[in-house]
Amino acid sequence: MTVRAQLLALGGLMLLIGIWDFAGRIYVGRDASLRAFHAPAVMQLVPVESAAAIRKRMLGWLPAIAGSAHEPPDPADAAAWQLSLTGVFAQRGTAVAVVRAALSTGGQVEKLRVVEGDTIHGWTVAHVDAHGVTLTHDAETRQLVLFRRGQPQPAGAGPGPH
Repeated sequence: MTVRAQLLALGGLMLLIGIWDFAGRIYVGRDASLRAFHAPAVMQLVPVESAAAIRKRMLGWLPAIAGSAHEPPDPADAAAWQLSLTGVFAQRGTAVAVVRAALSTGGQVEKLRVVEGDTIHGWTVAHVDAHGVTLTHDAETRQLVLFRRGQPQPAGAGPGPH
């Protein structure tokens, strides 16, 4: 048997397998009632529940979370935020500071770019220089610094024996 005859026989076999597979997958009975079109039944949709109603129902199921739900802190509340200085740099002749603000209760953390006169969670930026940032709130003054004097510097920073 030549290669051409083998390929022809293989093609015929593949065609028969394809027809057999197609006939096995798609079955339509000979009864005319099985082929007749029937309109789908119209069903009434259930109305969608509001988010407030769902929340009220969930608080009934889980009373423990009902008391723990808290409102986000007021951005102007100075006591709710812990502020720390991340960096100070000059941009077009203006001193700019990057301040990290974290909620005292944990969770939300913000990094803010500030200049003199800006307000950060109730604190007003009074002064920005190379050593730190001075903040004021009512009659209170607070100083944020990058490095405290007397603390060891990282290796390779500043003069000294190496």
